[in-house]
Amino acid sequence: MARCTTNCAGKGPLIAVVGAPMGAGEFQGLAEALSSDFTVLTTDPRGHGSSVLTDPEQDPTPPARADDLARLIRQVDAGPAVVFGSSGGAVTTLALVAAAPELVSVAIPHEISRPCGLRIRESW
Repeated sequence: MARCTTNCAGKGPLIAVVGAPMGAGEFQGLAEALSSDFTVLTTDPRGHGSSVLTDPEQDPTPPARADDLARLIRQVDAGPAVVFGSSGGAVTTLALVAAAPELVSVAIPHEISRPCGLRIRESW
């Protein structure tokens, strides 16, 4: 489990913008631009920025980060989210879709990093 620092601004349909290791600060400009039309959720992923691991022995795996993100989306309670994930946040986005598809209306994995154990189809 982790205590994740989040920012939520704006009003409208929910967009979650996630990175790893990038945190909320790296997406501040994007969040500000979107917040006139959307509710924008940004977070520092577990173990980065001001989010802390409550169990330092637990690795911050993509499924664990996806669980954190699912909890945050449920807390905002603004319906399913458009989830934009960059780098490790793209892996988190895919893990969230696998674990809780009802929370995601659109998934946008951007510049996905190494999948870290997630099974991703190699060819299309």
